[in-house]
Amino acid sequence: MLGRFLGPYGSQRFLAIATCIFILFSQCLTRSEGLIEEQKPERFRVLEESADTRSILNDLAQKEALDIENVRKGRFIDIRASNSVAQQLKKRFTVEAFESEYVNPGLYEGYTSNEGLVDFFNSTVSRWPTKAKYYSIGQSVRGKPIWVLEINARVTEANLPFPSVKFVANQHGDEVVGRELVLRLATWLLENYDTDSRAKKIVDGVRLFLMPSMNPDGFESGTRENSARVDLNRNFPDQYRSPADSQEGRQAETKVIMNWLASNNFVLSANMHGGEIVVNYPFDAAPSRVDEYCGTPDDDIFRYISTVYANLNPDMKNHRSFLGGITNGAQWYSLWGGMQDYNYIYHGCMETTLELSMNKWPPHADIDYFWATNNDSMLAYIDTVNHGARGTVVDAASGAPLAAKIYVTKVSGNSQSFRSFPVRTDPNTGWYFRILTAGQWILNVTATDYLSEAKTITVPEKDFVRVDFTLQRSADAPPTARAVRAPSDGFTTETSNAGADP
Repeated sequence: MLGRFLGPYGSQRFLAIATCIFILFSQCLTRSEGLIEEQKPERFRVLEESADTRSILNDLAQKEALDIENVRKGRFIDIRASNSVAQQLKKRFTVEAFESEYVNPGLYEGYTSNEGLVDFFNSTVSRWPTKAKYYSIGQSVRGKPIWVLEINARVTEANLPFPSVKFVANQHGDEVVGRELVLRLATWLLENYDTDSRAKKIVDGVRLFLMPSMNPDGFESGTRENSARVDLNRNFPDQYRSPADSQEGRQAETKVIMNWLASNNFVLSANMHGGEIVVNYPFDAAPSRVDEYCGTPDDDIFRYISTVYANLNPDMKNHRSFLGGITNGAQWYSLWGGMQDYNYIYHGCMETTLELSMNKWPPHADIDYFWATNNDSMLAYIDTVNHGARGTVVDAASGAPLAAKIYVTKVSGNSQSFRSFPVRTDPNTGWYFRILTAGQWILNVTATDYLSEAKTITVPEKDFVRVDFTLQRSADAPPTARAVRAPSDGFTTETSNAGADP
């Protein structure tokens, strides 16, 4: 009977099942003795010798007995686990020592310290006071400010009619290349504003937000996690474990990002990491946490913006393991609680993860090389926010801006592909921005107490069309106070088939 149940590969399956049971039993025993909370998590590398290796580790990750930090398919899997789980895995698999928990102090040389960030911001704002400003959006567990530098030619004004793009670096404290690249990007844009059309287009037409360090505590201690020893890229709500958009039980740094997203209408984002050289796009999480392709409804658009970045980075484009330098996150290795999935699912912001260097903390002298290989990619990536549709949604009677949702459907011949995650207007201005690929699309706009409206548009190659909506209040809507007309934005509506019903 046992042989029939296990099938032709019975011995391998029995060994895999027995290993999982033994590790989970050991973990439960440790917890019952009250020791698990006192254990320091251990990091090590498991050499991938067979398909069983991956399946066992995925099963344990799904049961939250360990965390998978990185995967080099066919070679190794980086693991973080409690001491008791680590000891059992070391008996079962071939492992090798992983990088030190703490970075060699000598590696800090040349890198911008947390205090140095403030010096950089002050210098930048003093040189370009009308185009740059900085501020703290919250604090880390240890009370360190989490800084943001904002860039736009009209940065001192409120309610700007431009798409918002953000770069978030150093979410993992020991992954530092992105931290330096966002500073270089800021300087390059402002210094070249008058001489380079790409810089001028971005500074004039995009609200750019640069966060050098989401995890200042981890940077100072040289650790992946924050000071509470929590991996911040596993700490967000997700669609499987915690579908409610709740801050309960979240880390201070995670709450800062959640509040920031709730108060800004971000369109495009990049989360800058290290340990590989690839653009990773959503979804990061698969339902069963098995490593399999799990694309979003906007999979074609995510692949497009990822390819735009990777094509201009030779190390990504020519990667031997990732075709074209891009990968679906869940197919690479599935994780729950990631920031890029949270951006897209809960806020309609298209975020990818940029893995920028094989060495997470290279000597600072290497930053020149990484800037050279990523500069054009970063500029082109930002520009994808100008590909698609944009416009305003206002009340028909008063012209007041509306808080609305915009759903899109791709039309390809006789087939249609509905995208279930909407983008939202900025309720202060009524402006919306939707990244789309070239072709025919249907835009459907909804707002509480208003009749919905749909328009069919044709999006040009690498450009946008303006499509405004004027909604009528539904007959059964409650009366409202007199609305205020939306502020003038300085744009004129383009004459095209985009603004007319088909």
